[in-house]
Amino acid sequence: MLNLTTIDPNEPQADREGPVSLRVNLPVEFHNLYLYVIADPSSEGTKLAFAPKVEMVLGGSEVGFGAYYHPDRVPRAMLTLSSGFLGIDLFGELEVSLGSERRFVEATEIGPENPLGLRTVQYSEQVFTALTGGLRYTYSAQDRDWSATFVGQYLWNGEGYEDSDILRENPLGVGRLLIAGDLHPGDLIFPGRHYAAASIGLSLDRDSEWLLAAFWISNLSDASGRVSPSLTVRPADHFSLRAAASVTYGEEGAEMTPFGSRVTVSIAATLGSGRF
Repeated sequence: MLNLTTIDPNEPQADREGPVSLRVNLPVEFHNLYLYVIADPSSEGTKLAFAPKVEMVLGGSEVGFGAYYHPDRVPRAMLTLSSGFLGIDLFGELEVSLGSERRFVEATEIGPENPLGLRTVQYSEQVFTALTGGLRYTYSAQDRDWSATFVGQYLWNGEGYEDSDILRENPLGVGRLLIAGDLHPGDLIFPGRHYAAASIGLSLDRDSEWLLAAFWISNLSDASGRVSPSLTVRPADHFSLRAAASVTYGEEGAEMTPFGSRVTVSIAATLGSGRF
């Protein structure tokens, strides 16, 4: 709710840009109370947003409650949960907002103002929800020098379209809205309602010098997706080689295949913290 950029599914742990803010933390035994005071970058600091958060440790689980308020923006609240069961890490998050900052595309009668039959609308009183949940499991062989990690996650996106075909079937109309400034490219991110992602990583030796991995993400609503296998080799300290491929599938015009299915291959070398 606070960061200025969305999470990259390919690198969910990567640092993201955030606003200028002040954080106050008050520990209470195993629990934590937070208060964020956030400067609005669009108002030159003249208006502030406030975001309280509570983290509670309950047995082997952690529950979090948070909220976000700005006088000119959509108010939001969230609930987070992380726990474990039989060696499996479980996590979930629920977000609720009153209204949406997105502009939505809808069909309308063709006329002088809407020559291609599309217009944009915003909802300020409708309640939107987003819900995600997933699991993580790592298996390490006791008698062999290898380990495997699996992560799976599902997302219900309440700000997605019930039927996103309206975007695919009228690309000229969507393009006109973008050119006119009635629609922003960010309004078209994650247009579906249902998403899923999974990754598996196999370390082939004790020192993780060989890492075989695969990542899959899919917009289940339009049946498009991407599969990305990779192999990383670390022949020396601070030096690694990575070969990867990306295969997209789905109908042309879908979220993952806007120009049809594609196969790409890449090779990267990392030396220290730099790339070439």
